[in-house]
Amino acid sequence: IDLAVDMRSDADRDRDAVARLYGRIRTRTAARGELLVPVEEATERAAFMGLWLDRLGLRAAQPHAVARLAPGAALLAHDRVPGTRLSERGADLDVDEMADAWRAIAALHTGHVAHGALDLDAVAIDGDGNAWLQRLQSASLDAPDALLMTDRATFLVECTLAVGAEQAVAACRAGLGDDGLRATLPYVQVPALPLRTRLRLRRNEKLVSALRAIDPKT
Repeated sequence: IDLAVDMRSDADRDRDAVARLYGRIRTRTAARGELLVPVEEATERAAFMGLWLDRLGLRAAQPHAVARLAPGAALLAHDRVPGTRLSERGADLDVDEMADAWRAIAALHTGHVAHGALDLDAVAIDGDGNAWLQRLQSASLDAPDALLMTDRATFLVECTLAVGAEQAVAACRAGLGDDGLRATLPYVQVPALPLRTRLRLRRNEKLVSALRAIDPKT
């Protein structure tokens, strides 16, 4: 079995808590669960999310073991995600690969699960063109529409930063359809985006204006 091991500490827990708090503020959604949870519990939750996505018919690394290493430290052993992360493709990322990712995102959202950190590191494409979701530590079950649409807006902006608005929009349309693209575009607003994406947008905020100016009917 080809396994990968993720180690988590209190520092990771604290960083995730800040990101979740920031997300609640920017999307104006009610708190769901505690912000600060023990690292062991957070690691078990990440393992559960992998199992839950499998039940939804999505491709995600399946967990094999969770272990406590020391106070404030734990590990999760899981299947290694096959393929290449979209972030590694860079400007070579093509419309078909992004469309495959969009279809996986649509399936995730059909199950009312928000990823919470949906950048190009969060999706890998295997040799058969299948999209795999990873980095699930910020995922939310029974997520409100605001979080789901923020997921989509984030991924659209991240794709635009990599390949430009024209290809990013074409891929979104191919994966979600005209209605899905039309519903996503109003959520492309800088204040609503995760901090990590906003930092990548520095000096490129005109990309957001270009996206919002797109006519989804064309």
